[in-house]
Amino acid sequence: MTYVGPFTQATLMYEPDEASPKGEVATPGTILDYVAKNLPHFLPIIKKAGQLPFYNATERRYTLFVPKRLPPDFPMLAPNTAIRILKMSTVPGVITTGMLSNNQIVYPLDHPKNNLGITKYNDGEIRVRDHTLIEGDIMCKNGIIHLLDGVLWPTY
Repeated sequence: MTYVGPFTQATLMYEPDEASPKGEVATPGTILDYVAKNLPHFLPIIKKAGQLPFYNATERRYTLFVPKRLPPDFPMLAPNTAIRILKMSTVPGVITTGMLSNNQIVYPLDHPKNNLGITKYNDGEIRVRDHTLIEGDIMCKNGIIHLLDGVLWPTY
């Protein structure tokens, strides 16, 4: 994991230290495995969208921008809305925080309908759209996860 800030930056590979939560079948070390163990609030969105196999597969690699927490009033999602959030939050390929630059445009799976504008400040702060990147560079077998302070909602 990487703390992005003015003082330090370090990257560690996520290595699972225990089995997935009961009832979950996730390949150890995948994005799905990390979400199931560390971001249980986001797992229902992946389930509702029917995308458990997608985030468990190791044939391709993705960058996933995930909210560290969901707001208490976060609505119950229809499957179509869950899919749209995942398409907005997932970028093909692995993009580390070191690869992000100011005024960069990143194209998620939802491209060309939406894109992610990146702002990188001199003090090390990184913003994706209007959300601050809180923790980044969580490397998994099938990609990388960056934690944000909010949900990336599609604009359409």
